[in-house]
Amino acid sequence: IISRILVVSALLAAPSNAFMGGKPNKPRSTRLKAVPYKIGAKTEGVLMNNRFVVDSLRQVVPDDMEMGDVDLLRFALAYPDDRVGAEKALKNAIKWRKSTGKSIVDAAKDAVAKATANGGWDN
Repeated sequence: IISRILVVSALLAAPSNAFMGGKPNKPRSTRLKAVPYKIGAKTEGVLMNNRFVVDSLRQVVPDDMEMGDVDLLRFALAYPDDRVGAEKALKNAIKWRKSTGKSIVDAAKDAVAKATANGGWDN
């Protein structure tokens, strides 16, 4: 569990300020698709309330990048009532993940794949 927390922390520590493009309107919470995330009733409700923005943001994600609804919801929640701001932040995150942060993203993906190779979490 500690290793999983470290992997996720490493992914979040550096890029959060880099790709948010300014100060968000409200504090935000970040979840990555590094580990499976089971959507609960509260998350599902928030996702339903933000479906239009999430679907709009999905159009920005390149075909070679995997981002789920919860990943995109994070940007919608960071910029409530500002779809353009959420889209700008997402574009910055994508740019970071493909350039400066690529080695971090790739290392985290490899570490998660290795730790979950036997069907559980083993590191």
